[in-house]
Amino acid sequence: MDNVSNVLACDVGNTFVRFASVNSDEVSDVRSMRIGELGELGRAVGETWAGMPRPKKIVAASVNPPALKALEAATAESLN
Repeated sequence: MDNVSNVLACDVGNTFVRFASVNSDEVSDVRSMRIGELGELGRAVGETWAGMPRPKKIVAASVNPPALKALEAATAESLN
């Protein structure tokens, strides 16, 4: 099995959005933001993203389509 390299892994649930950078067997501290309090999500994702080496990618798993849209918007805004 290949290693997972330089991935910003996001978990979008019903209560929290959680994310961390993953590089091989190393995982950064998981950051959590409560649904309904996502005003700083773009900044927080951008900080984690900026600290990751290239090439990098973002993946997300979600059970909450509206919160996933919020993550997508925050990510697009903060990474462009």
